Amino acid sequence: EGGAVHSRMEDYARLLAPLGYVCFVIEYRLTPELPIPSNPLDSPGFQTAEEAVTPAALARTNFARGASGLPPLTLDEHSSEIMNGVMAAAEDADAAVRHIRNAASDYGVDPNRIAMGGHSAGGTTVLNAAFGLGTPLAAIFPLSPAPSGFDMREVVTGDGPPTLLLMSQYDAPVITEGMPDFIQILAAADVDYRFAWVPGFEHFYPTGAVSLANDGTRMSVGERVTEFLGETIGTR
Repeated sequence: EGGAVHSRMEDYARLLAPLGYVCFVIEYRLTPELPIPSNPLDSPGFQTAEEAVTPAALARTNFARGASGLPPLTLDEHSSEIMNGVMAAAEDADAAVRHIRNAASDYGVDPNRIAMGGHSAGGTTVLNAAFGLGTPLAAIFPLSPAPSGFDMREVVTGDGPPTLLLMSQYDAPVITEGMPDFIQILAAADVDYRFAWVPGFEHFYPTGAVSLANDGTRMSVGERVTEFLGETIGTR
């Protein structure tokens, strides 16, 4: 999109693993699989379909579906289907982290120094797991997330993990519209957060793209993620 060569989570793992990090690239159930989450959609703190599946969110969903050769969804017929996918993704991310913690000695990791990142829907999944489901994480770096699923006004507390947020200059409207409010929520809850934006790119961008932060620093996306993890969970 926009001619950019995007860095996948596998690319972030290849960036971080040589620095001493143990990296896991996990998958979660997707909406076309029609997942049924364990938590009901009327769980405390979860948004209603009208709140979560906004026209901007649906437009981005259908953009991705079109790129995958899938038919578009509609608000009237598919809101619950989309919400099930959002909750199921968060549950799968939570299950992955808890599995890693339970098998920490086998994997050679410190269960109290686990961070999670993701891009786009993956970034949204990180937010929902960390703040909505209380997944035990020491830091998170959601890249271009859309705060959708759990109502962040209800679930974000000062106990939330340190957070690095990134967004591109020409990002999808569902992200650019929701990010300012989400930043205010983090600030009001006194969560340790950092925000940076990537000039010149649309929704996709590589680890080598320049990012500019609210503290005035200028560095690549990869360098910023690496610096953030070094400050929050350290390395071996």
